[in-house]
Amino acid sequence: MTISSLCREAGVGRDSYYRSPQQFKDTAAAAFARREAQQPELVTLREELATLKREKKQTAQDNAHAVRPPSPSWPRTPASPAPGSTPNPT
Repeated sequence: MTISSLCREAGVGRDSYYRSPQQFKDTAAAAFARREAQQPELVTLREELATLKREKKQTAQDNAHAVRPPSPSWPRTPASPAPGSTPNPT
């Protein structure tokens, strides 16, 4: 739940939330806390998903050398044109 979604459901703009008295902000914070407390498995799953995404990214970085061959040395010399290109007649 975000402030934007809360305001959208209430039918008010975000600026109304930010200009509102502290009591309203405290009530909204308590609602966020109650929602999270009622769905502890959701919080746990979000944390596990974030951990898995980080591990996947790290594994991809660690194994990138095995997936992508090293890039060719540049620049190419005139004696070795790029594959599929035709040499320019001079």
